[in-house]
Order: sequence, then C-alpha cells, then structure tokens
Amino acid sequence: MKVLKKHCVFDMDGVLINSLPWIEKAYKHAGVPILEQDRYKSWKEWLVPLYGMTMATRIHDKKNEFYSLMLSARIVKKLPPAQVLEKFHTMCSIATGASAASVLAVKKYVGFGDECKVGVCEASAEDKIAYLVNLHNISNKYGYYFDDNAEVGQGIVDEANHKIGKDVWKFYHYVEQTFDEIMKEVSKPWQM
Repeated sequence: MKVLKKHCVFDMDGVLINSLPWIEKAYKHAGVPILEQDRYKSWKEWLVPLYGMTMATRIHDKKNEFYSLMLSARIVKKLPPAQVLEKFHTMCSIATGASAASVLAVKKYVGFGDECKVGVCEASAEDKIAYLVNLHNISNKYGYYFDDNAEVGQGIVDEANHKIGKDVWKFYHYVEQTFDEIMKEVSKPWQM
C-alpha cells in the first residue's frame, strides 16, 4: 500500500502576497495596462500574443524592475496563507504564473527563505494541472490547491482529479480567511 503525503500548493499572487494591485501598477509603469481577463494568466500567455516575444520580454523586464523596487520598499505584504507555507514548508510548494525573476524577487524582499519550494513558474492552468497530477503520481501527494480565483482554481483541481482518476486534491478558495481559519480546514482528516 502506498503511503500518501499531505501537501499544500499555493498560487502566489493574491494568495501568498497582496501583489495584484502592485503588478498592475508595474505594468502601467512599463506602458501596458493589464486587462481583467489577463490577471490570472502568465505574462507569456497574454503579453507575447499582443507584442511578440522580443517586445513582450522588454515590457516584462521593465515591469519586473519597477515591481522589484516596490518589493524592496516592503509595500507588498504577506497574506495569511503565507504563514501556512512558512509553518509547513516541507509540505508545501508554489505553482504560479509569475516569472522566475518575480518569484526570486518575492522570496528576497518578502522574506520567504530557501526552504520555500517553487514547483512551477510561468505556469498556465494546464501547467498547474500537470504539476498536481505529477505530485500525486510521482510523489504520492494529496491535499489542497490554494487560489484566489474561484473559477480557475476549481477548474485546475477538477481537471487534475479527473486525470488522476480520483479526488486527491481539494480546492481552497482564498478570500481573506485568517491563518486560524485556514489551519482549521487543512488540519482536518479526510477520506479519498
């Protein structure tokens, strides 16, 4: 019999840190407003089709320079799920649409240590689904996927569970719950 290991996977922006308004400001500073329908996509999913890879990369780099300045000024704050990540770091990872440069800047300036495992960066919904499937199929993990977008997050979990063939992942919709509320939920035993 396989031993299953409980695991929490977190989206980064809007779940671990309050970064969404600052990302929008950084893109505006770079000369490109981010539209509502693109907020939950990786930059390559929405910026490259609009501007091509070369120009999109320049825009993204300019955005990251400004975003790093905001991070270094400590105006981007940790949210309660970050406390879960810090408390149980060996049982947690990050799956985000953010670029590797953004993730490194967040880790540096917001204070996530090297023990903070990044599972996948620049991830589309499909990449996050594949990550959850692989965590279960390769490492026998089950648990929670945290996202602040209910439709996208639930879709990721539903599709991952469908590909696995059983419900091993639960969706946790983060909408400003406290650390204690989150811990109460993720500490519950559950049947598969």
